[in-house]
Amino acid sequence: VDDSLARLRRLQLDNGGLQYWSDDRCGDPWATAWGLIAAERAQRAGYNVDPALIAGMQRYLAEQVAPGTSQPCGWRDGAVDEPTRVMALWALSRSGAPKGSYYAELFAHRASMPLFSRAMLADLLLQKAGDIAMGQQTLTELLTTARETAGTLHFQESDPTTHAEYWSSDTRTTALVLMLLADHQPAHPYVPKLVRWLAEKRTPQGGFRNTQ
Repeated sequence: VDDSLARLRRLQLDNGGLQYWSDDRCGDPWATAWGLIAAERAQRAGYNVDPALIAGMQRYLAEQVAPGTSQPCGWRDGAVDEPTRVMALWALSRSGAPKGSYYAELFAHRASMPLFSRAMLADLLLQKAGDIAMGQQTLTELLTTARETAGTLHFQESDPTTHAEYWSSDTRTTALVLMLLADHQPAHPYVPKLVRWLAEKRTPQGGFRNTQ
């Protein structure tokens, strides 16, 4: 864990964003958001995390959440879309720096979002700085999309290939819903079925498939 935190620090640019590749000249919002989630969890687990690492990532992501924001360089060059804004807001909320003024606008657009964005949106709305009623509605709607068998349950995007740029997979989406329920409704009957489905997706080495 300490080695991973040190690597994140080496990938951090002056504006607080994390590079996707070590030779990138600008930060990547998705790499930064996942880096912030990892650093915050490590800090909660008692690891010594450089406060500047977390503060820098929070500062960078806070600049990605307003509507009409543009990413000026990198392979995501162009307008920052709603899944990216939701991801940035989710990471900020999880790390104790919520930006609640944007929640209602994104809640109104939730039906057009991929399932993983709706899971993140439900979670941030159910956090302390969110809106419980909107969060419960988003969660309830999300759960109606579940694919259930006698023993397992998972979540499946209608076309997963359209979300490749967000590093999406049905395994990750299902894991996000499990995290959401474990934090907010741990006794929900879907929890054990989600766990069984994810356990079946593990590789013989105990991990999960990725792109590397």
